[in-house]
Amino acid sequence: MEESLFKALLDYGSLGLMCGFLLWLHVQNQKRNDSLSTRFQEQLEKIRTSAKEDEDRVRDRFMSVIEKYDTEKESFFQERTQLRSNLSGQLASLEGKVDAMGSQVAEIATMIKGIESEKRMREIARGKDG
Repeated sequence: MEESLFKALLDYGSLGLMCGFLLWLHVQNQKRNDSLSTRFQEQLEKIRTSAKEDEDRVRDRFMSVIEKYDTEKESFFQERTQLRSNLSGQLASLEGKVDAMGSQVAEIATMIKGIESEKRMREIARGKDG
């Protein structure tokens, strides 16, 4: 078949040779384009794989940061709850102490009034004697 193709092209002279050259050039360009397309597809696949790996790394990093902040938030919440509990206990203790002091102050005030009453009585008693 190739011989008959070459013979037919040679029969047409320079026009046939030009047609043969263009046919050969087309076949060579098609091979080159196929090769370029294959390499481009391979490069594209490598880029996709790399981008996917980068995306996974970014996602993992993001998730680790989110987990860290969630853990810190939970820790702060527990610490705040513990502090509130401690403060409530201390406040209740202080209220009890203040109440006790209030009753002691009332007793002292009663004692002072008693002493003042006795002092007045003595002054009155001295005034009658004197």
